[in-house]
Amino acid sequence: MRDTNVIALPNSQRWFSFPTWRCSALLALSCCLATVDVAWSQVPKNPGKNKPAPVPAKGATPALVIDSENLPAGYVPPKEEDPLIKLYIPLALPDEMGKLKNDDTKFLTTLNKAQWDDAGKAIIRNSIRYRLSLMCLEKNLQKETLNELYKLRTDLLRVLNGAGSTAKELKPEALKKFRSDVMQEFVKQATPLLQNNLYVREQIVIMMGELEVVQENVQKGVAAEAFSPAFDPLVGAIIDPKQHETVKLLAVNKLTRILKIGTLNVNERTRVAEALIAELAKADTHWWYQMRLAGALGAVALGDLKQPIVVTALREVVSDPKREWVVRAEAAKSLGRIPLPAASNPSSVVLAVADLAMQMAKAAQQKPDEPHWKTAFWKVYLAFQPIDPNEKDAAKVNKAGLLNNPATAGMARTPYGLIVPMVSAILKGGRLTAAQLSALEAWLKSNLPAGNADPKIQAERQ
Repeated sequence: MRDTNVIALPNSQRWFSFPTWRCSALLALSCCLATVDVAWSQVPKNPGKNKPAPVPAKGATPALVIDSENLPAGYVPPKEEDPLIKLYIPLALPDEMGKLKNDDTKFLTTLNKAQWDDAGKAIIRNSIRYRLSLMCLEKNLQKETLNELYKLRTDLLRVLNGAGSTAKELKPEALKKFRSDVMQEFVKQATPLLQNNLYVREQIVIMMGELEVVQENVQKGVAAEAFSPAFDPLVGAIIDPKQHETVKLLAVNKLTRILKIGTLNVNERTRVAEALIAELAKADTHWWYQMRLAGALGAVALGDLKQPIVVTALREVVSDPKREWVVRAEAAKSLGRIPLPAASNPSSVVLAVADLAMQMAKAAQQKPDEPHWKTAFWKVYLAFQPIDPNEKDAAKVNKAGLLNNPATAGMARTPYGLIVPMVSAILKGGRLTAAQLSALEAWLKSNLPAGNADPKIQAERQ
């Protein structure tokens, strides 16, 4: 099983990496379903098939069903079209388009040969503008022509990521530098389009997050490397109070990818973390967006002095009774993926996650048929364990999970052992027992600091 922010779907099953149920009314959170986390488990279309396996006691993670075409439970699409769908702002007028098109005939040859002299730069610059202009044409932004917009985006992304492909004389670092220069030009021209038609905004965000200065080559052992400078306009989209939440959500997902396979320095990661934390603190956003924000924070490593701001934000979400269960569980999962310096009080993290499991167990006893339990319990399990043997923490030092973090490994063993049977029962569609609850509750009571327990934890458990 792999942890990813992008599930590859056949083109026949997606538009813009979105499921096929996207219709004329804006499905405000549709984009998030294309970036569904492997931990997200919905009721399968064929209930008799692909039943989730129980959680093995030895720590191997089970395979869960991924159904990326399901809407979030309880989601109701808006009845009215979003006005941003009807916003048409041309990037280039017809006369300019004609001139740009002439240069575009030389674009692929120039780009692939890595010609970066003045003439080559002009061709590449003009061709990027031409292709972005095509994306802004009203005729490509209709329900009937959205596949054309998807094709424009995928074609441009493919050629940008393959820049310099025939320049065999270029050494890897020189090729990387050339691609970076080209991608910087793209980002410069594309950033203003984050105020254009909603469909255009979404495509721009996707492209920014999927730019790669180094492409993966499994045979040569080369890992993909994201174009890290694209983080800047993505952060801008997230903190823009007027930006559409769909665009923000996509930006969060793509920032997560850059955090995982990019090369952001500590100051840049701090900017990302502060933006994510500020958004997560808002109480009036959709729970799915909150879940993605919490998940993105699990990819942020800042260093001992700054890291506590991430830990504190996630711990507060875990202990917030006003949040949706899956949001709190996602925050718990993220706490198992970030460094926990002494200043962040690692023991309080284990207590918060264990208490969340306790609260969820009690709620699941009362309402066992709620559709979110499998997802929520699975994410709590992942707070302790990696998704697969290769998953590392955000600092790329230890395996992911509280059981593998030196700061929490010792304390986490007992609650993990008490939580695993609960997760297994929920994934198999079973009921939790009173004995399971009482054992975890007894551990919590015996480990809460005497006279110094977290008041939130105390209040929620009463």
